[in-house]
Amino acid sequence: MPALQGIFAPYWRSDARGCLIGMSLNTERGHLMRALLEGPCYRTTEVVAAMEKDSKKRVERMVVDGGMTVNDTLMQTQADLMNAEIIRKEEKEITGVGAAIAAGI
Repeated sequence: MPALQGIFAPYWRSDARGCLIGMSLNTERGHLMRALLEGPCYRTTEVVAAMEKDSKKRVERMVVDGGMTVNDTLMQTQADLMNAEIIRKEEKEITGVGAAIAAGI
């Protein structure tokens, strides 16, 4: 679980810090990269699970954007953990587009 600057939703622990456990002399760069990809997926899954619990509705699909969404491994991991369809937006940085539109208004 990534906690380099604390664990926020759904735990709200700003004092939490990250650590790497389970490493051995056989740990390779690829293992670390995989862990870095899986961390946000686990965190997102926890937040979605909390939302599902509160709303009593299951999230069957999630629309995503942002630079990380170009990574197929990341998106497949997210789909597998949530058991949901992941839909990538054509525009990768929709937040920036929204900010530009708001600035124009």
